[in-house]
Amino acid sequence: MKDQATATQAKFLSGSLFRHVTVMSLTASIGLMAIFAVDFVDMIFISMLGKAELAAAVGYAGAILFFTTSFNIGVAIAAGALVARALGAGDKEEARQQASNALTAGFLFSAVFALAVWISLGPLVTLIGATGQTHDLAVHYLTIIVPTLPLLLLGMAGGAVLRAHGDARWAMMSTIVGGLVNAVLDPILIFGFDLELTGAAIASAASRVAIAVFALVPIFRYHGGLTLPRLPVQQFSPNSQHRWGRPG
Repeated sequence: MKDQATATQAKFLSGSLFRHVTVMSLTASIGLMAIFAVDFVDMIFISMLGKAELAAAVGYAGAILFFTTSFNIGVAIAAGALVARALGAGDKEEARQQASNALTAGFLFSAVFALAVWISLGPLVTLIGATGQTHDLAVHYLTIIVPTLPLLLLGMAGGAVLRAHGDARWAMMSTIVGGLVNAVLDPILIFGFDLELTGAAIASAASRVAIAVFALVPIFRYHGGLTLPRLPVQQFSPNSQHRWGRPG
């Protein structure tokens, strides 16, 4: 058991560095494109309705969704770096702790950020130039999707944790599955149930749920799961030289 854990931790400490960089870069790129492809797929199906104001609303909303997704990308980079550092040091328990802390803190911060954006949707959509019915439609579309930002954070940060473990396949598959869920639900909800823009928003929200689930399940199934989050404890010794101000 110990040898198996050591082998898992040493994923990037042996083998071809070029291969590691290439595989991780390509799979991460594909996964990231799959996330942004969700908005593109929405626009394609909405444009089939032949209503210019609906397509314009999705376009304006996409600019704000790109901004909110960038927040999650930053958190995901931090989560992956912390977990990779612990695994490189051979401390799998610390890696679990760092993953738990990053996912919990990221989820909470993302929830606060999503709430701030959700409250400010009207002014934000106005700021990017939408007016009239297009403005109202964009706000309606975003009202459904923005609350799922913390779930997307779990999916993206969970994928970063998987990549830190060297599990590029599952990290990529989580976002691809999310894109497929959106592609399947879009025509069903938009045309089948005649929900139009609301259906596109629900499909996008469902895709974010799928991304979160398919990123977290492999962590628990293959990589030891998570533990309870814990605040870091700073220990000070009596001889510590760290103090406020300059020494007298």
